[in-house]
Amino acid sequence: MEEWMHFKGYVKDLAEYEFKPANIVLDICQIYTHLGSSDAFCLAVSQDGRSYSPQLFSLAEDVLLRIGGGGLIVELQNVATRVAKFASQQKCQEEILSEAPEEFLDPIMSTLMADPVILPSSRTILDRSTIARHLLSDQTDPFNRSPLTMDMVKPADELRQRIEAWIKEKTSERAAQEGSSSSSKDEEMKIP
Repeated sequence: MEEWMHFKGYVKDLAEYEFKPANIVLDICQIYTHLGSSDAFCLAVSQDGRSYSPQLFSLAEDVLLRIGGGGLIVELQNVATRVAKFASQQKCQEEILSEAPEEFLDPIMSTLMADPVILPSSRTILDRSTIARHLLSDQTDPFNRSPLTMDMVKPADELRQRIEAWIKEKTSERAAQEGSSSSSKDEEMKIP
């Protein structure tokens, strides 16, 4: 609110510039409700670390009530629920991936490799996206400075398959743990 007051101090007549914050909120909420049925959209919103927060949806609902956009609230709540589900899944996936063995991690970024490749001269394995980014600014192998282009790297298919198998195994273990913990909670709830 303080920011809003500060902004009003600079612009004396908001109507002169046709600045209508209520319309902006309505438009954004309508965009969210129209795109909210898309899994890709909900996933992207949940992954936006700069501006996603579950509390923002409830704040938007409060604003909608005040400005007469109450008809959008139920739809916006549905979008918020879907986005929260994706955020929860993403958090769970990140927890699983944080336990990855060292050999599955990119040596430059320390992230799990999705598409491992072998550099021809240094024989180092790293993620394709990492080396592609490096080659945009420097056409050399980052480990020994020999000339390198993207067409020279070779896929590390065996390692990629091992990584995929490890991810499936860990995901299955997590699902089994959650299944057993939820059934034990159900049993606890049944006990008088």
